[in-house]
Amino acid sequence: MKHAPAHAIIAVRGDGPPEKGNAAVVKYTSAHIDGVASELIVRDSHSTQATPAAIEEVCRILYAHVTES
Repeated sequence: MKHAPAHAIIAVRGDGPPEKGNAAVVKYTSAHIDGVASELIVRDSHSTQATPAAIEEVCRILYAHVTES
């Protein structure tokens, strides 16, 4: 069985280093996963799924998977 690669979209508030930031609920260090195919930091709060950056990243990932098939 072929497994889909993992991707991460991580919300971090503020302009500081992501490694020291959080999204008011989850720290970057808890959300970060080593070995993912891609990781996007979105400078926003925890509910980042409706931001243009997150939507564009989901579309990019889905399109990449469709074209790889």
